Amino acid sequence: MGDKAMDYLLGGLHLDKKFVLTNIPEVVDDTNNQRLHHFISESPWRKEPVIERLQEDASSLIGGEDTALVVDGVSFPKQGEKSVDVARQWCGRLGKVENCQVGVFIGLATPDGERTLIDERLYLPEDWIEDEERREEAGVPEDVEFKTKPELALDMILEAKENGVSFGWVNADTAFGDSGDFRRGLDEEDITYVVEVPCNTNIWLEGEVDPSGGKRKPSRRVDELADELDQSQFEEVYVRDTERGELRCDAIALRVRTVENDCPSDDEEWLVIRKDNDETKYLLSNAP
Repeated sequence: MGDKAMDYLLGGLHLDKKFVLTNIPEVVDDTNNQRLHHFISESPWRKEPVIERLQEDASSLIGGEDTALVVDGVSFPKQGEKSVDVARQWCGRLGKVENCQVGVFIGLATPDGERTLIDERLYLPEDWIEDEERREEAGVPEDVEFKTKPELALDMILEAKENGVSFGWVNADTAFGDSGDFRRGLDEEDITYVVEVPCNTNIWLEGEVDPSGGKRKPSRRVDELADELDQSQFEEVYVRDTERGELRCDAIALRVRTVENDCPSDDEEWLVIRKDNDETKYLLSNAP
């Protein structure tokens, strides 16, 4: 089985045109379409040992306290209805709702620009999960249940931690940072996170919530809070070196509680408001 896997990988590395099984024999000697098709579609093999080895090697090479574990969702435009997960859904690559497949990926990234992927999950929409005939035709295992993208990401992060992957914190965009359950799941495992949240995230500042459950001020959106702040309250912060010199931004960090089901969240978080030229980003973190 190892030689077939190597043929498949070599084909992906050497093909200059579209990567499909039928093209691999053009660039890899002593292989054929039938053998590769059997390996990919029918041959029983477990990916878990491969992922564990990948994570072990990646962690030993670029893991550490200064390494971020990055979460991202990636979409792949796809025609037809037979491929697993293909559906009309948001396609980030095209910037619109389109027929596509969506995957959730995690990887390691260092300040020096070293990076690698260490795990992935295919996101299955609920209509796929509920369509038994379609699942059977596509070979989706019976035990696969519906999970949101943040749930898939959290599963992978916790598995990576259990496998000994070394990282300092988790980074994610709004698709994941907007989930209170995702952030809470990381916090419960003592995993530090710095994640983006949408501009319409509602919060209370520290001191605006009565711990006894009494009256409290109305919550406000983070972008409304940013407009209320004076520019003098922001501090210029070094971000990283670039080819054009140092990248800096204006930022402020405030203790807040987010709104969950019309109530304050149990724990405070840091809200970081970052202004970079004409762009403003909002991040939440459980850092000390």
